[in-house]
Amino acid sequence: MAADVNNVTESYLIAAKYGMRHVMDTLIELIRDNFIVVSQTKQFLELPVDLMELFLSDTFVNVGDELDVFAAALRWVDYNKQERLSQSGGIRPKVEEYLAHSQSGFRPNRSTSDVVCTHKRLAAKTNVENVCIKISGIDMSAAFDAINRNKILTILEDILEEDELKLVRFLLCNTTIETRINKADIQASFNSNIGTPQGDGLSPALFTIYLEHALRKTRTVIGDPTTKLGELIPREIAFADDVDLIGSQYIDIDAVEKALKEFDLISKEETEWRKTNKVGSLMGDTKDVERREQLSNVALYKLKNVWISKDKIKREIKIKLYKSLVKSIIICNCGTWALTQTEANKLDTFHRKQLRNILDIHYPNLISNKSIY
Repeated sequence: MAADVNNVTESYLIAAKYGMRHVMDTLIELIRDNFIVVSQTKQFLELPVDLMELFLSDTFVNVGDELDVFAAALRWVDYNKQERLSQSGGIRPKVEEYLAHSQSGFRPNRSTSDVVCTHKRLAAKTNVENVCIKISGIDMSAAFDAINRNKILTILEDILEEDELKLVRFLLCNTTIETRINKADIQASFNSNIGTPQGDGLSPALFTIYLEHALRKTRTVIGDPTTKLGELIPREIAFADDVDLIGSQYIDIDAVEKALKEFDLISKEETEWRKTNKVGSLMGDTKDVERREQLSNVALYKLKNVWISKDKIKREIKIKLYKSLVKSIIICNCGTWALTQTEANKLDTFHRKQLRNILDIHYPNLISNKSIY
């Protein structure tokens, strides 16, 4: 499927170059048909959210603008190219070996649940043992855009093979950025020589390697724990660019800032201390469940045109979309919850209500709780 879209997109570029209008029209329809096929496969559920939204937009549900279809095709081609590199057997094991155990972002079998669970255990330890644990949270806003490409390539020289390094160097060179405001046609592209291109499978790996290299220096600056409690607790908890530095004594924030500035990861304008939330989760289970329900309702409403469509979108596809884009919000970090039976029953009731809405089952039509699952 990926190869089909890639080939058709390349053919479209050639046809556009020579002004072959009738060929371009045919190829656009082929691209659209291929995308519709993807939306009905398992591969669809593995796509980034922005690509999922493209599939659900009027561009593909109805007859969309040709430029929008072609832009989506280019986005798809770029996604597949980057994903193949980041998932290759040669790179991923090396990235895993380089990263510290404290980093939970963009890693297989790791998630925000690791971060939330660790914070809850630390909170429980302070309550039960009446000890003081100091946490300094740092949110490095726009950190992906701050990466020094020369430095990341230098770091990768000790991690990757020569051929892999050449591929990364090729992907980072000659990158351009275009400004787009709604659907206005603004031809104002400009070259970019900092940061990593976002929206692909390689950028997260590059960023986590870059951040790990910087954190290794901060660990040296902070020094080893000097108390027994400090030796028993983790020194840091990280998920992508959200990092919490932990200790039994106060941490020299100024020294940490100085170390991170050397890697262009921190600035007075874009970096905030002590305002980092715990990767979107509240520490209180009941409050966190309530917030998850509110956020899922917002996501459900945004896709209302999908739910009310009876003929164009099959029920099976609606269920897959619900599980991917709505239910995933409800159960985010649910493995860290300790709910009472009453709270669990309320959550089940909320879930069934959403299922009835997307399946258009309302009174006087009835369905049992068992059947709706």
